[in-house]
Formats: sequence, C-alpha cells, structure tokens
Amino acid sequence: MAIVDRIVRLLALDIDVRSRVGHGSCFALSVPGGNSDEVLPEPVFFSGQTAGRPFAGLHVACVGSDPNTLDVLATLLPSWGAHPVVANGLHAIQNCMAFEQHGPDLIVADDHLDGGARGGDAILALRQTFGRAIAAIVVSGDRSAARRKAVEALGCGFLTKPLQPAKLRAMIGHLLDQGPAE
Repeated sequence: MAIVDRIVRLLALDIDVRSRVGHGSCFALSVPGGNSDEVLPEPVFFSGQTAGRPFAGLHVACVGSDPNTLDVLATLLPSWGAHPVVANGLHAIQNCMAFEQHGPDLIVADDHLDGGARGGDAILALRQTFGRAIAAIVVSGDRSAARRKAVEALGCGFLTKPLQPAKLRAMIGHLLDQGPAE
C-alpha cells in the first residue's frame, strides 16, 4: 500500500478506500481518461554512440533475490553499454565472477538476499575475492536513515526500491567519478 500511496500522490490521483472488519477492504483508484485522438511522440533510440552509452565496457556484478530488480538491471545496464553478470544470491555471484580475471568494476546488490545474507555481505565477499575495493550500490526496500547509514558505512551507494533508472544512472556515474571506497 505504501507504493500505491506514493504513486497516487505523485500523479495527483484520488483513491477511495472502503473497509469492513472481518470482510476485507476495497480500493478504487480514479484515473483521468485520455483523448484517443492524441498522437504520442515517436520514441527516441540511442544510436550506440558514447553519449547514449556512458558506461561502455563497464563490468557489473548484480546480485539479488528479487527477480524484478534483477530483470531491471539485466535490461538497463546493457542499454547503457555495461556488461552485467546477474546472479540470484551470494554464492551464485561468486561462482559466476570466478571466471572473470579482473572482476567487476561495480557491484549492485539487493539489500536482502536468500538465506539471511545482506547485500553488504555480497559486496564484502566480492571485494575480498578480488583483493581490491570495488564501487558498489545497495538497493533496498528499507527507507530508514539507520539502514542508509549502515550501507554508507560500507562505502556503498544506497538506492531505494522501486529502482528508478535515472537515479541508478546518476549513482553509477557518481561512484565511478569518485572511485571505490577503501
């Protein structure tokens, strides 16, 4: 409901809630109708030039247990020129990355992994595996200041779910500009 509430507020829509104890709740969302005669603008596609592919050649380890987040990363990163290695869980990403000599240039980890592991655990493990600091981002559904501080204490960027492409892109650019935290 928090996500629906946020969307309703962002789009300035109305939501009606009716609830009866023991019977459940009913939610109604009022969305304004559009004009079917309106012509949508043509989509703009990047030509593959550096301007549209700012992360060309970037190797990214993506680890998570949330298929939606992993799908977003697997789709977005290649469109920006990056090469993602996507794995479901800590051990899976370590096995995938074992074949890479240099390792990833960036790690994007879901905050909650299967088996009780955290995204920070995956980041620390990959940094240890490759013996160097690697720029990293943790994606979390927990928006609390305490969680943000804990992630930032690891030297990682922090983004909240749902993952927003513009924020992800800006965070990657920022982390690559400043270099990985030691």
